Amino acid sequence: ASDVKREIDISTPTLPGRGIHAAYLETDQRVYETRCPACGEWNCLDFFETVRVSGEPFEVWKIWSPIEIRRRPVTVHCPSCKEEMTREVLCTPGRWKALKPDVLEKRGYAIPWWPFPFVDIQAFAANAVSDTETKRTEFFRSDLGQPYTAEGSQITAAMLAQLSAPLS
Repeated sequence: ASDVKREIDISTPTLPGRGIHAAYLETDQRVYETRCPACGEWNCLDFFETVRVSGEPFEVWKIWSPIEIRRRPVTVHCPSCKEEMTREVLCTPGRWKALKPDVLEKRGYAIPWWPFPFVDIQAFAANAVSDTETKRTEFFRSDLGQPYTAEGSQITAAMLAQLSAPLS
């Protein structure tokens, strides 16, 4: 009965293609971009591409323990020029960019992990390498806001096909 005629769905993504993630996929898929002061490029930051521990990329620090990561400096770098982006830069107002601008019926926003001053990026990095599946799942879903399925945790169509046999 509202004159506004708006529906707002807010949730934490859980499984890929299900729930709020499925709803987001039907939208214009807006992502938040931050401008790098060093090169001037607008970037949507990918945690695994931009976060470094002791200057090392994820491919190096992904095998380190959470304790080791907590003892080292954790920084965020521009994906374009690789310069470090300070907390002040990360928390500077950015802009929204639609990945599917041709979708005009629904707007969808993926809330990013980096532009909030209370975010503990070092804790995020430690959770990213946790050997506890619960912590990794929580990291992807709640910290990064991405759907996540732990390996081997779902029944797939391929699994069902393997178990089925023609009835004679």
